[in-house]
Amino acid sequence: MARLGVKLGLERMERVLSRLGNPEKAYQVVHLAGTNGKGSTAALIEAGLRGAGLRTGLYTSPHLCRFTERIRVEGREIPGSRLAALLDRVEAVADPDLTFFEAVTAMALLHFAEAEVELAVLETGLGGRLDATNTVTPLVAVITPIQLDHVEILGPDLEHIAAEKAGIIKPGVPTLAAPPTSPEVRNVLESRARAQGGPRILWQGEDFPAEADLPGWTSGFQRQNAALALETLEQLRGAGLSVPREAATRAMSGARWPGRVERVGGTLVLDGAHNPAGCAALARALDGKWDIILGTLGPRAPEPMIQALLPLARRFIFTRPRSPRAVDPATFPDPGLPYLVTSSLEEALSRAEIPARPTLITGSLYLVGEARSLLLGEPADPVDAFDPISAAPAMEK
Repeated sequence: MARLGVKLGLERMERVLSRLGNPEKAYQVVHLAGTNGKGSTAALIEAGLRGAGLRTGLYTSPHLCRFTERIRVEGREIPGSRLAALLDRVEAVADPDLTFFEAVTAMALLHFAEAEVELAVLETGLGGRLDATNTVTPLVAVITPIQLDHVEILGPDLEHIAAEKAGIIKPGVPTLAAPPTSPEVRNVLESRARAQGGPRILWQGEDFPAEADLPGWTSGFQRQNAALALETLEQLRGAGLSVPREAATRAMSGARWPGRVERVGGTLVLDGAHNPAGCAALARALDGKWDIILGTLGPRAPEPMIQALLPLARRFIFTRPRSPRAVDPATFPDPGLPYLVTSSLEEALSRAEIPARPTLITGSLYLVGEARSLLLGEPADPVDAFDPISAAPAMEK
């Protein structure tokens, strides 16, 4: 099995799923793509469906602390022993060049079938058109905000990236989309919808509310995610699912997605923003001035993220996440504010002044997962050796 790198395409997935008996056809699906907000929106949708009495599956990536976080049934992580058994079964029928992410996706789809879920919420891993999850035909497709990210794989501009995300739009499937980040994004998504024979895309802020008043989800981008999730449930009701509004909304209000504007005590926030758009949204979500512990992964350049965070910053503490893709903090540009350079998160925390000074830890989901392990005692796996972005080749066409 091809453990490292990204090798996008659907043929390997289609073959392995066929050999497994096409488990993805045993339940209904909501499919999400986009750059930012996929995980939070997926978690809200799943919580609402579970609160409404449906047996649910949730597939997300990456994980924060444990690989088993990626695959959940009724909110519970897959047991490690079950994960190992599923891997053996997938490897027994897989082509030799099946990638690790493809294998895990096949394992998730098989697990959901055998757990007899009624509806699975699936987040794309990378892109959409050729992503391993795009072997499903969903009841609803959801596209969260599209921004520049993974340009070395998905393409150099928003138009190319939108074309990859638009690949989850399918004939006859209602598609909800966050407000377009450029005219090109709108044109690409609408062209794809027309080519697929409709129905037309429902745009957030035009065809349904831009934000939703959901208790517990109060920052701007959280309210936007909540609006997408609530409209998804409306579309599922229209497709004939029994999703009582009051029960679903109550469950969504109580849902939490760790590592996204997560407050730890009164003066510490953890957020996995890992691109400039995510950092800018975070800067709009928080008030006041913060000491910012920042660590990033390559190939993203840290400077645009630093610039996006400047409105929040009192000082920066640059550090190195535990990942082979970590950017050396000594190479970060001078932010024009007081800053320190540290070699590890442990050192960064020792130099921070928590709880005396408000402190934000951000820049990478890997760094946030490490912080949750160190600060909250969250059980964690060793650093994942099978990082799907490492040594990634260009997109296959």
